[in-house]
Amino acid sequence: MGKAVLSEKGGSIFLTFFGVPFFVIGILVLYFMALSPYLTLKDSASWPELNAEILDLKYTEKIQPLIVKYSYVYEGQSYVSSSLYLDTDFVFFESQNDAFMDLKEAFDGGHKVSVFVNPKNPQQSALFREFKDYDFMMAVFGGVFATVGFCIMLGGVLMYRSASRKEQFKNQNPDEPWMWHKYWRQGFSKPERKANLIAGFVFLCFWYGMTGILALVLNKELLDGGVAFHAVSGMAGLGLLFIYFYIKSILKFRKYGQSFLEILSLPGRPGKEFKGQIHAPFFLHPEGDIYFSVDCKHHYTEESGDSRRSKTEVLYEDKFSVDPDKARSLQEAYIIPVSFNIPKDKPDSSDSIIWTLNVYAYTTGLGWSETYKVPVYGCT
Repeated sequence: MGKAVLSEKGGSIFLTFFGVPFFVIGILVLYFMALSPYLTLKDSASWPELNAEILDLKYTEKIQPLIVKYSYVYEGQSYVSSSLYLDTDFVFFESQNDAFMDLKEAFDGGHKVSVFVNPKNPQQSALFREFKDYDFMMAVFGGVFATVGFCIMLGGVLMYRSASRKEQFKNQNPDEPWMWHKYWRQGFSKPERKANLIAGFVFLCFWYGMTGILALVLNKELLDGGVAFHAVSGMAGLGLLFIYFYIKSILKFRKYGQSFLEILSLPGRPGKEFKGQIHAPFFLHPEGDIYFSVDCKHHYTEESGDSRRSKTEVLYEDKFSVDPDKARSLQEAYIIPVSFNIPKDKPDSSDSIIWTLNVYAYTTGLGWSETYKVPVYGCT
């Protein structure tokens, strides 16, 4: 088994286990801090409402600012409680401040307040029976964490399966590395559009989930303006920019669907001509030439002391265009011929050396563009 395959398998296992804490934390938060409170709230609809006498009431500047003690009688037996809500007493300061003002008015006037009591367990009670903003925030937080964790684990599993297939292809064709790729070995290259759309959707869920949580946590500061307002507004505005490009990508995909590059010279050889043809949507009608760019990039990690930075170096780049009259229309596709020379002194494709062919055509409405990875290998 090659080092690259071992590295991919090791990375996939690490990625899978890396997603487990996110998923578990998200599920636990969803259950204990969102679903459980909701079920308790639903069950409390049948709880009797009794009168309670406030024995003590304080408001501090601590994390849990509102402290209350009250007593009530249920079926002839007296109970004392300090519970504010059905599930937890942790809520935001401004919510507890509003609750304190209502309770203080009753306490100062010697009036009794309503309390909801669990008939199955009379020691369980609550002064307020409502689904709080905090519970909603925890539902968003848990949902985002669980979704991100699940997607990370799924990515790890798919990465492991891909590495296993690559290992199998490598064992079958040890001296032909282009045969290790699931598409190249079949003589074509496909854009990674679907994978990018899925990744973009997960990213948007995570981004707006974090933005929503931050807005809920800092809702009082948001009303006052200042740094918190600009931070949350900036995140939301940047998210809108992400959504714009994401929707644009979806519209392009819906309009043009999936195209592919048929590789006629498999693989491309340094010092020789690369030949292929793109199977584009049959209804593609370019307004002018079809533009191409081919490039070779080296992706690597640079270490400096304790820091590591990912870098990309362009090793080769060329541009050319094709007259649309050279393309031909079939019933199922619009065939665009592609040919370009590969310099003799450039490196072969690898995990860090990526050769790509980019194509763009002006059309009515959304322009058509695709990116294909191409195999370039010297004689082995």
